[in-house]
Amino acid sequence: MDIASALRRMMNRVPRYSGYFDWHDKSRKELGVVESLVSSMHERGDFRYRNPRSSSEDWPDCYVDSAQGGEVSVEVTELVDPDAVRVNRQQQHCPEQQVYRAWEPHEVLAEIDRILRHKDLRCCALGTIALVIHTDEPELLWSEYKDLLASTAFSSCERIDVAFLLFSYDPAEKGCPYVELQLGAE
Repeated sequence: MDIASALRRMMNRVPRYSGYFDWHDKSRKELGVVESLVSSMHERGDFRYRNPRSSSEDWPDCYVDSAQGGEVSVEVTELVDPDAVRVNRQQQHCPEQQVYRAWEPHEVLAEIDRILRHKDLRCCALGTIALVIHTDEPELLWSEYKDLLASTAFSSCERIDVAFLLFSYDPAEKGCPYVELQLGAE
């Protein structure tokens, strides 16, 4: 396929539901998520991570260097309603039939906890492991969830050392805000 054909195909794609972090290449998407997190952390004065880069392995998705000089394995995953994605994909040429998920706070907490437990079971790296959960769900706004998320203790993890929920771009924050999730509830 020539470049012009590839560009036309990309331009004709209908944006995906909850697609702020989407990229045509999975490894580029994952790296973009980690770059967004590190950039947001630096904007807040938190310099514990730097130098995000893709992994050539199936696991982890990326690496960052820690301020202490070690390498941190980073797994990236998404908090998104798969049913809304499926319906919107089927209705992509009928914008008036597009849907979105109206999340309740207890559902958000339960889904984050499910993701943490699932990813903790799948971790297979040694050393420090970070999990970045990103979301662009229209109803999940950092301004509405930051206090709830910061005050909630999620399941303890055996392998994951630190976890973040990264929200899509927020004009009021001039970036992608995030919450460091508290791990350790029994």
